Amino acid sequence: MLERKTGMAPPALVGLPLPAPVPAVGCTVCAALFNQWRAYSTVGSPEHDPSKATDWAIEIRNHPHTPPKVKLT
Repeated sequence: MLERKTGMAPPALVGLPLPAPVPAVGCTVCAALFNQWRAYSTVGSPEHDPSKATDWAIEIRNHPHTPPKVKLT
């Protein structure tokens, strides 16, 4: 018969939070996404939702531009 062990799981390992996303200069889509990100990431804001803030930060970082905001070398 198998012995069942119970107890606490080991702690989750997470990295440090990424810096705030930077919208591309002159891009109205990036500016709108950044405003939404700021509302979701501001503690005390009625819209505060860290999960949504992360989603919008990813959207800002992945929003395409010519030339690209981030260059891979």
